[in-house]
Amino acid sequence: MTWAARLLLVVLAFFLQNAASADPLVWLKRMTQANGSLDYNGTFIYQCGPISETSRIVHGTEDGREMEWIQVLDGPPREMLRVGDEVRAFLPGEKREVVEKRAGGRGFPGRVAVVPEQLLNYYTVKAGGGERVAGLDARLLILEPKDGWRFGHRFWVDANSGLLLKAWVMDDKGLPVEQFSFTQIAIGSPQDFTALKARWREDRPQPDWKVDNMLPGEAVNGDAGWILHGGVPGFRKTAVWRRRLGDGAGSVLHMLFSDGVAAVSVFVTPVDQARTARPGTSTQGGVAMHVRLVSGNVVTAMGEVPPATVRKIAESLELKK
Repeated sequence: MTWAARLLLVVLAFFLQNAASADPLVWLKRMTQANGSLDYNGTFIYQCGPISETSRIVHGTEDGREMEWIQVLDGPPREMLRVGDEVRAFLPGEKREVVEKRAGGRGFPGRVAVVPEQLLNYYTVKAGGGERVAGLDARLLILEPKDGWRFGHRFWVDANSGLLLKAWVMDDKGLPVEQFSFTQIAIGSPQDFTALKARWREDRPQPDWKVDNMLPGEAVNGDAGWILHGGVPGFRKTAVWRRRLGDGAGSVLHMLFSDGVAAVSVFVTPVDQARTARPGTSTQGGVAMHVRLVSGNVVTAMGEVPPATVRKIAESLELKK
């Protein structure tokens, strides 16, 4: 092989490598992996409508389990400790602990899960320009919806690790309705959760606290007696659980629908067990909720999607005859 041919191969390999590194789908996969596997700690700001909160986060792994601690720094004291998919929320002002299983919906940054292979039928995925977030070089990934059933998304990921540093949910006018952004972050330092677990005594509840156990029971197989007629293009049922309401108040059926980025939770509760629920549609920032009554049950659909989407999913759900 001549030197010219070798040079041509080197140049071709360089361009192929850079083309792959610029592929936004490749970066979305990196982001999803990095969010759950990296060790990091920092401070981030969350904004939804008029609500704004600043929180500290510590994320890492211990004995093969993903762990995360979040302390909200604004308003009443609140802290959350997550081990795997089990989340414990501590509310000192109320002397209350809420235990539940992590399920769909978004959070930051560990709970932003994207399934790139499901996106292309419903989103246009492209790369934006480079920016800096929390002092780090970041790549901008843009997801533009191809229809009115879903919001757009913008993700800023660390150019070195792939960790999500900033996220926006965009409405149909191109305005952010929900925002997360790190203001300070350290990536790569192993985290020690020993003191945190001891502080909250993970193996037993606080002595004089009330514990609300919202952990779901066994996952429900099949349609659980409810069928979605039509629904919304792209939103597939990904999981079904039966969640306890606590204090002997029965249980609620929880169905999760997702298009690979956005998630909609649907709760079905017997009328005599439901709290006050007014049928209709409401919104809070980027979160929409629709409530309807059907066959003696309250059906509630909610998620970070346009109001028409939760309304369509809720109205398409029928009790199996």
